[in-house]
Amino acid sequence: MAETTTNLKFPPLATQSQFFTGLSESPQDQTRRLLEAINAFDLGNFSDRLRFMYQQFTNPSLTQEDLWKSYLLAGCRMFHMEQGGFYKILNPSRPRSLAQSDGMAGLCETVENTENLIELVRGRLQNTEISAGYLSTEQVTMADGMGVPASAAKRYLAALVRVGEKDFGVLLFLSSESGLFEHSDLDRETLKLMAEGVARMIELRNVQPAGGSLDLEHFATDGVSGLREYMERAALPQLYGIPNRVVEILVERIGSQPLGIDHIAETLNLSKRTLQRRLQQQDMCFADIRDQVRFHFAIEYLIRGQDSIDSISSSLDFSDRTSFTNAFKRWTGLSPSTFRKLFRDYA
Repeated sequence: MAETTTNLKFPPLATQSQFFTGLSESPQDQTRRLLEAINAFDLGNFSDRLRFMYQQFTNPSLTQEDLWKSYLLAGCRMFHMEQGGFYKILNPSRPRSLAQSDGMAGLCETVENTENLIELVRGRLQNTEISAGYLSTEQVTMADGMGVPASAAKRYLAALVRVGEKDFGVLLFLSSESGLFEHSDLDRETLKLMAEGVARMIELRNVQPAGGSLDLEHFATDGVSGLREYMERAALPQLYGIPNRVVEILVERIGSQPLGIDHIAETLNLSKRTLQRRLQQQDMCFADIRDQVRFHFAIEYLIRGQDSIDSISSSLDFSDRTSFTNAFKRWTGLSPSTFRKLFRDYA
């Protein structure tokens, strides 16, 4: 697979002195500082949204607190919402705030309490990754019966953040505007990418040693610089003998015929057991070889082709899209749709 290079120009980064402002910085000062950097991007444009996420993950000057809050502030602008927050789910009724924009607590307090709001949103996220909707008058009434304040949250946009196979938290944006508003497909896709990026940050934080620095090459949105490495890792293996014949046959059958070991063995005029034994003699297994071939073509299809994820899954002989997505995440740490969004324009 040919190497690809690109000369992207990103908006200038703020200097370290702008970011290291000392322990006395107030939340409002932090917000103003982060918004200055956000203003360098046209967040109505999807390419700039990706560039923004790339800059956040690769800027060593940003603290963890900066990173969370910058994400939320940018999300408010992208999605035309007023406040944002990220909440860890401790149990169905006890969310814990990991990050909030400055006015989030006020909007949440007008919705009886944060726990009830997160529980409500989680219920609406049970069968979907993204949920957008409205809060009724009853849902935004103060617990003491004082009526509905003018600043009460009336509209929300939320995404479920899953770490591994478990629900970890909720990425939530609120607005006090009650008028009908439809979020675009671009907004939903962006929020989905943000939730996947947040999940990846959580995973990395959990595996990093105390005091250790993060390896940016493993971030979910580590940017264009990682594309060449992905392509190198997805190169077809250079093997000899029976393993090489297995690779050749798999390549010939990709997109048109099944890739099961029974079919490959039959093409080689071998029994399944004999093929397995021949591979084991060279410390190889069929599943690993097939995975590498699938990985190679998955990269090709995602960044160079126009086929849907479902179609690519079928071409690679996966039983369904979920199986393909799980395999691709195992190979790259990214979902196929995220990989395509991040790297397609740079291949």
